[in-house]
Amino acid sequence: MNVSLLALLLFFQTGISEPENITWIESPHFSSRPSGQSIDAIVLHTTEGSFTSSGVVSWFQNPNSKVSSHFIVDYEGDIIQMVDIDQKAWHATYYNSRSIGIDFCGKANDPDTFNDLNMETMVELVAWLCYTYDIPVVHPSGDAYDYPNDNLDEPGIVAHGQVQPWNRTDPGPHFDWEGFIEAVQDKLSSINALPSPTGLSANEEGEGLTFSWDETPSAELYQLDVAESSADLTSISGSFQILYLGEENSYTWEGATPGVAYFWKVTAQNNYESASSTASMGTGTGNENCSASISERGTPLTFILFGIFLLMGTFALRGGSSLQ
Repeated sequence: MNVSLLALLLFFQTGISEPENITWIESPHFSSRPSGQSIDAIVLHTTEGSFTSSGVVSWFQNPNSKVSSHFIVDYEGDIIQMVDIDQKAWHATYYNSRSIGIDFCGKANDPDTFNDLNMETMVELVAWLCYTYDIPVVHPSGDAYDYPNDNLDEPGIVAHGQVQPWNRTDPGPHFDWEGFIEAVQDKLSSINALPSPTGLSANEEGEGLTFSWDETPSAELYQLDVAESSADLTSISGSFQILYLGEENSYTWEGATPGVAYFWKVTAQNNYESASSTASMGTGTGNENCSASISERGTPLTFILFGIFLLMGTFALRGGSSLQ
């Protein structure tokens, strides 16, 4: 397999893309997570300041503040990252080691803190983090007072006020937890709607075979696989190879061996990994188990149709049963 194709394939199978509107401004207030510590929670905060980020950025950079969070989402929906996720930000006392901290610019008791822009951004950010770190998209009930030693001990997406109910209430009573959790879940599950590519065809052109297929709605990338047997194609072994990984819906292959029948399929992808869970991408695979072959040059082309397509002499294309 071509190394560059493999690298690109692995990149597109790492999960939901990181939001593009992140600006990095480092805070000095962070420390190492304990060795082996997994991240299983996100803590949502409000900055208890203005709707702009300048004040809280300055405070998180102030040597005397000794506080920080990983991300700030401002009123306009822009994101500022101040601590690397691999590090522990100082935002939620005993929950710091296991969690990622995110602040809304605004106040917990102000309903205007939350709007379409910053809520949409928060959904995108939290969905990416939940997917990347396998954080459950749930909002546990109760707070620290319901747990031994007054320490909340639940994975998921929690409020700062649940972690420290004795002195914090954020993100406050105006935050729509039910709608937010549902939006994040929908964001992760809606990607399963990616349909299978259709219109698969292969034709001899010049010195090679041109494979083509219809554009697939929501697809950002296509992968074209070939093998010398249906078994190799299905098991990704033996003669299997990735011919193409890119945005175009056609590809010409000049490396076909004359007289060899090739089985092939096309997979449509977006920026999400293919998997069977609801937090994963649906991968659409061409609905035909197609085979194509190319023979020695110079033989006239003859078209015969009897349930399959057969181009005698130079090239043959046959359609068969569906690949699942």
